[in-house]
Amino acid sequence: MPNAFLSRLLALALLGASLPLAGQELDRLDFEVTVETPADFRDQAGRVRASLAPDGRHATANDAERGRIEALLLRIEAIFDARGSGQALSEGDRLQVLNAQEEINAILARRDGDRLVCEFVMRTGSHRRGKECLTVREREARRAAEQQALREIERGRSVRGDGS
Repeated sequence: MPNAFLSRLLALALLGASLPLAGQELDRLDFEVTVETPADFRDQAGRVRASLAPDGRHATANDAERGRIEALLLRIEAIFDARGSGQALSEGDRLQVLNAQEEINAILARRDGDRLVCEFVMRTGSHRRGKECLTVREREARRAAEQQALREIERGRSVRGDGS
């Protein structure tokens, strides 16, 4: 699946984090940057940006989140441009890349339109609850359709002029 786990794209593509063994202190950043060139990063950042498009997996991100993701992507891009390769990053650069990437992942994970959310709902005409599972995107589409239906009902009432 080419779009699977897009929210972890940067984590897998940029950094191969390795956890320290139990009882050991982490006195330096112990991960590798796997992107070799600024062009490689731009390609991956383009995929993240595409996922934010209206028909993309993370389309539900709001303007503030989109702006923050773009600022973080530009920060990472500037670091790669300045160093020329992933292997040339200093520990400070790696820390900045890791922090930016983690913030991007956190935003994308919250806005993953393909994430399945299940809840118990009361069925119409019944006292029994049933489980309903929809993706975030399906829930958003349902909410928008219900709001539109209510607006049309209200418009119909105001056109007729009666309050019923």
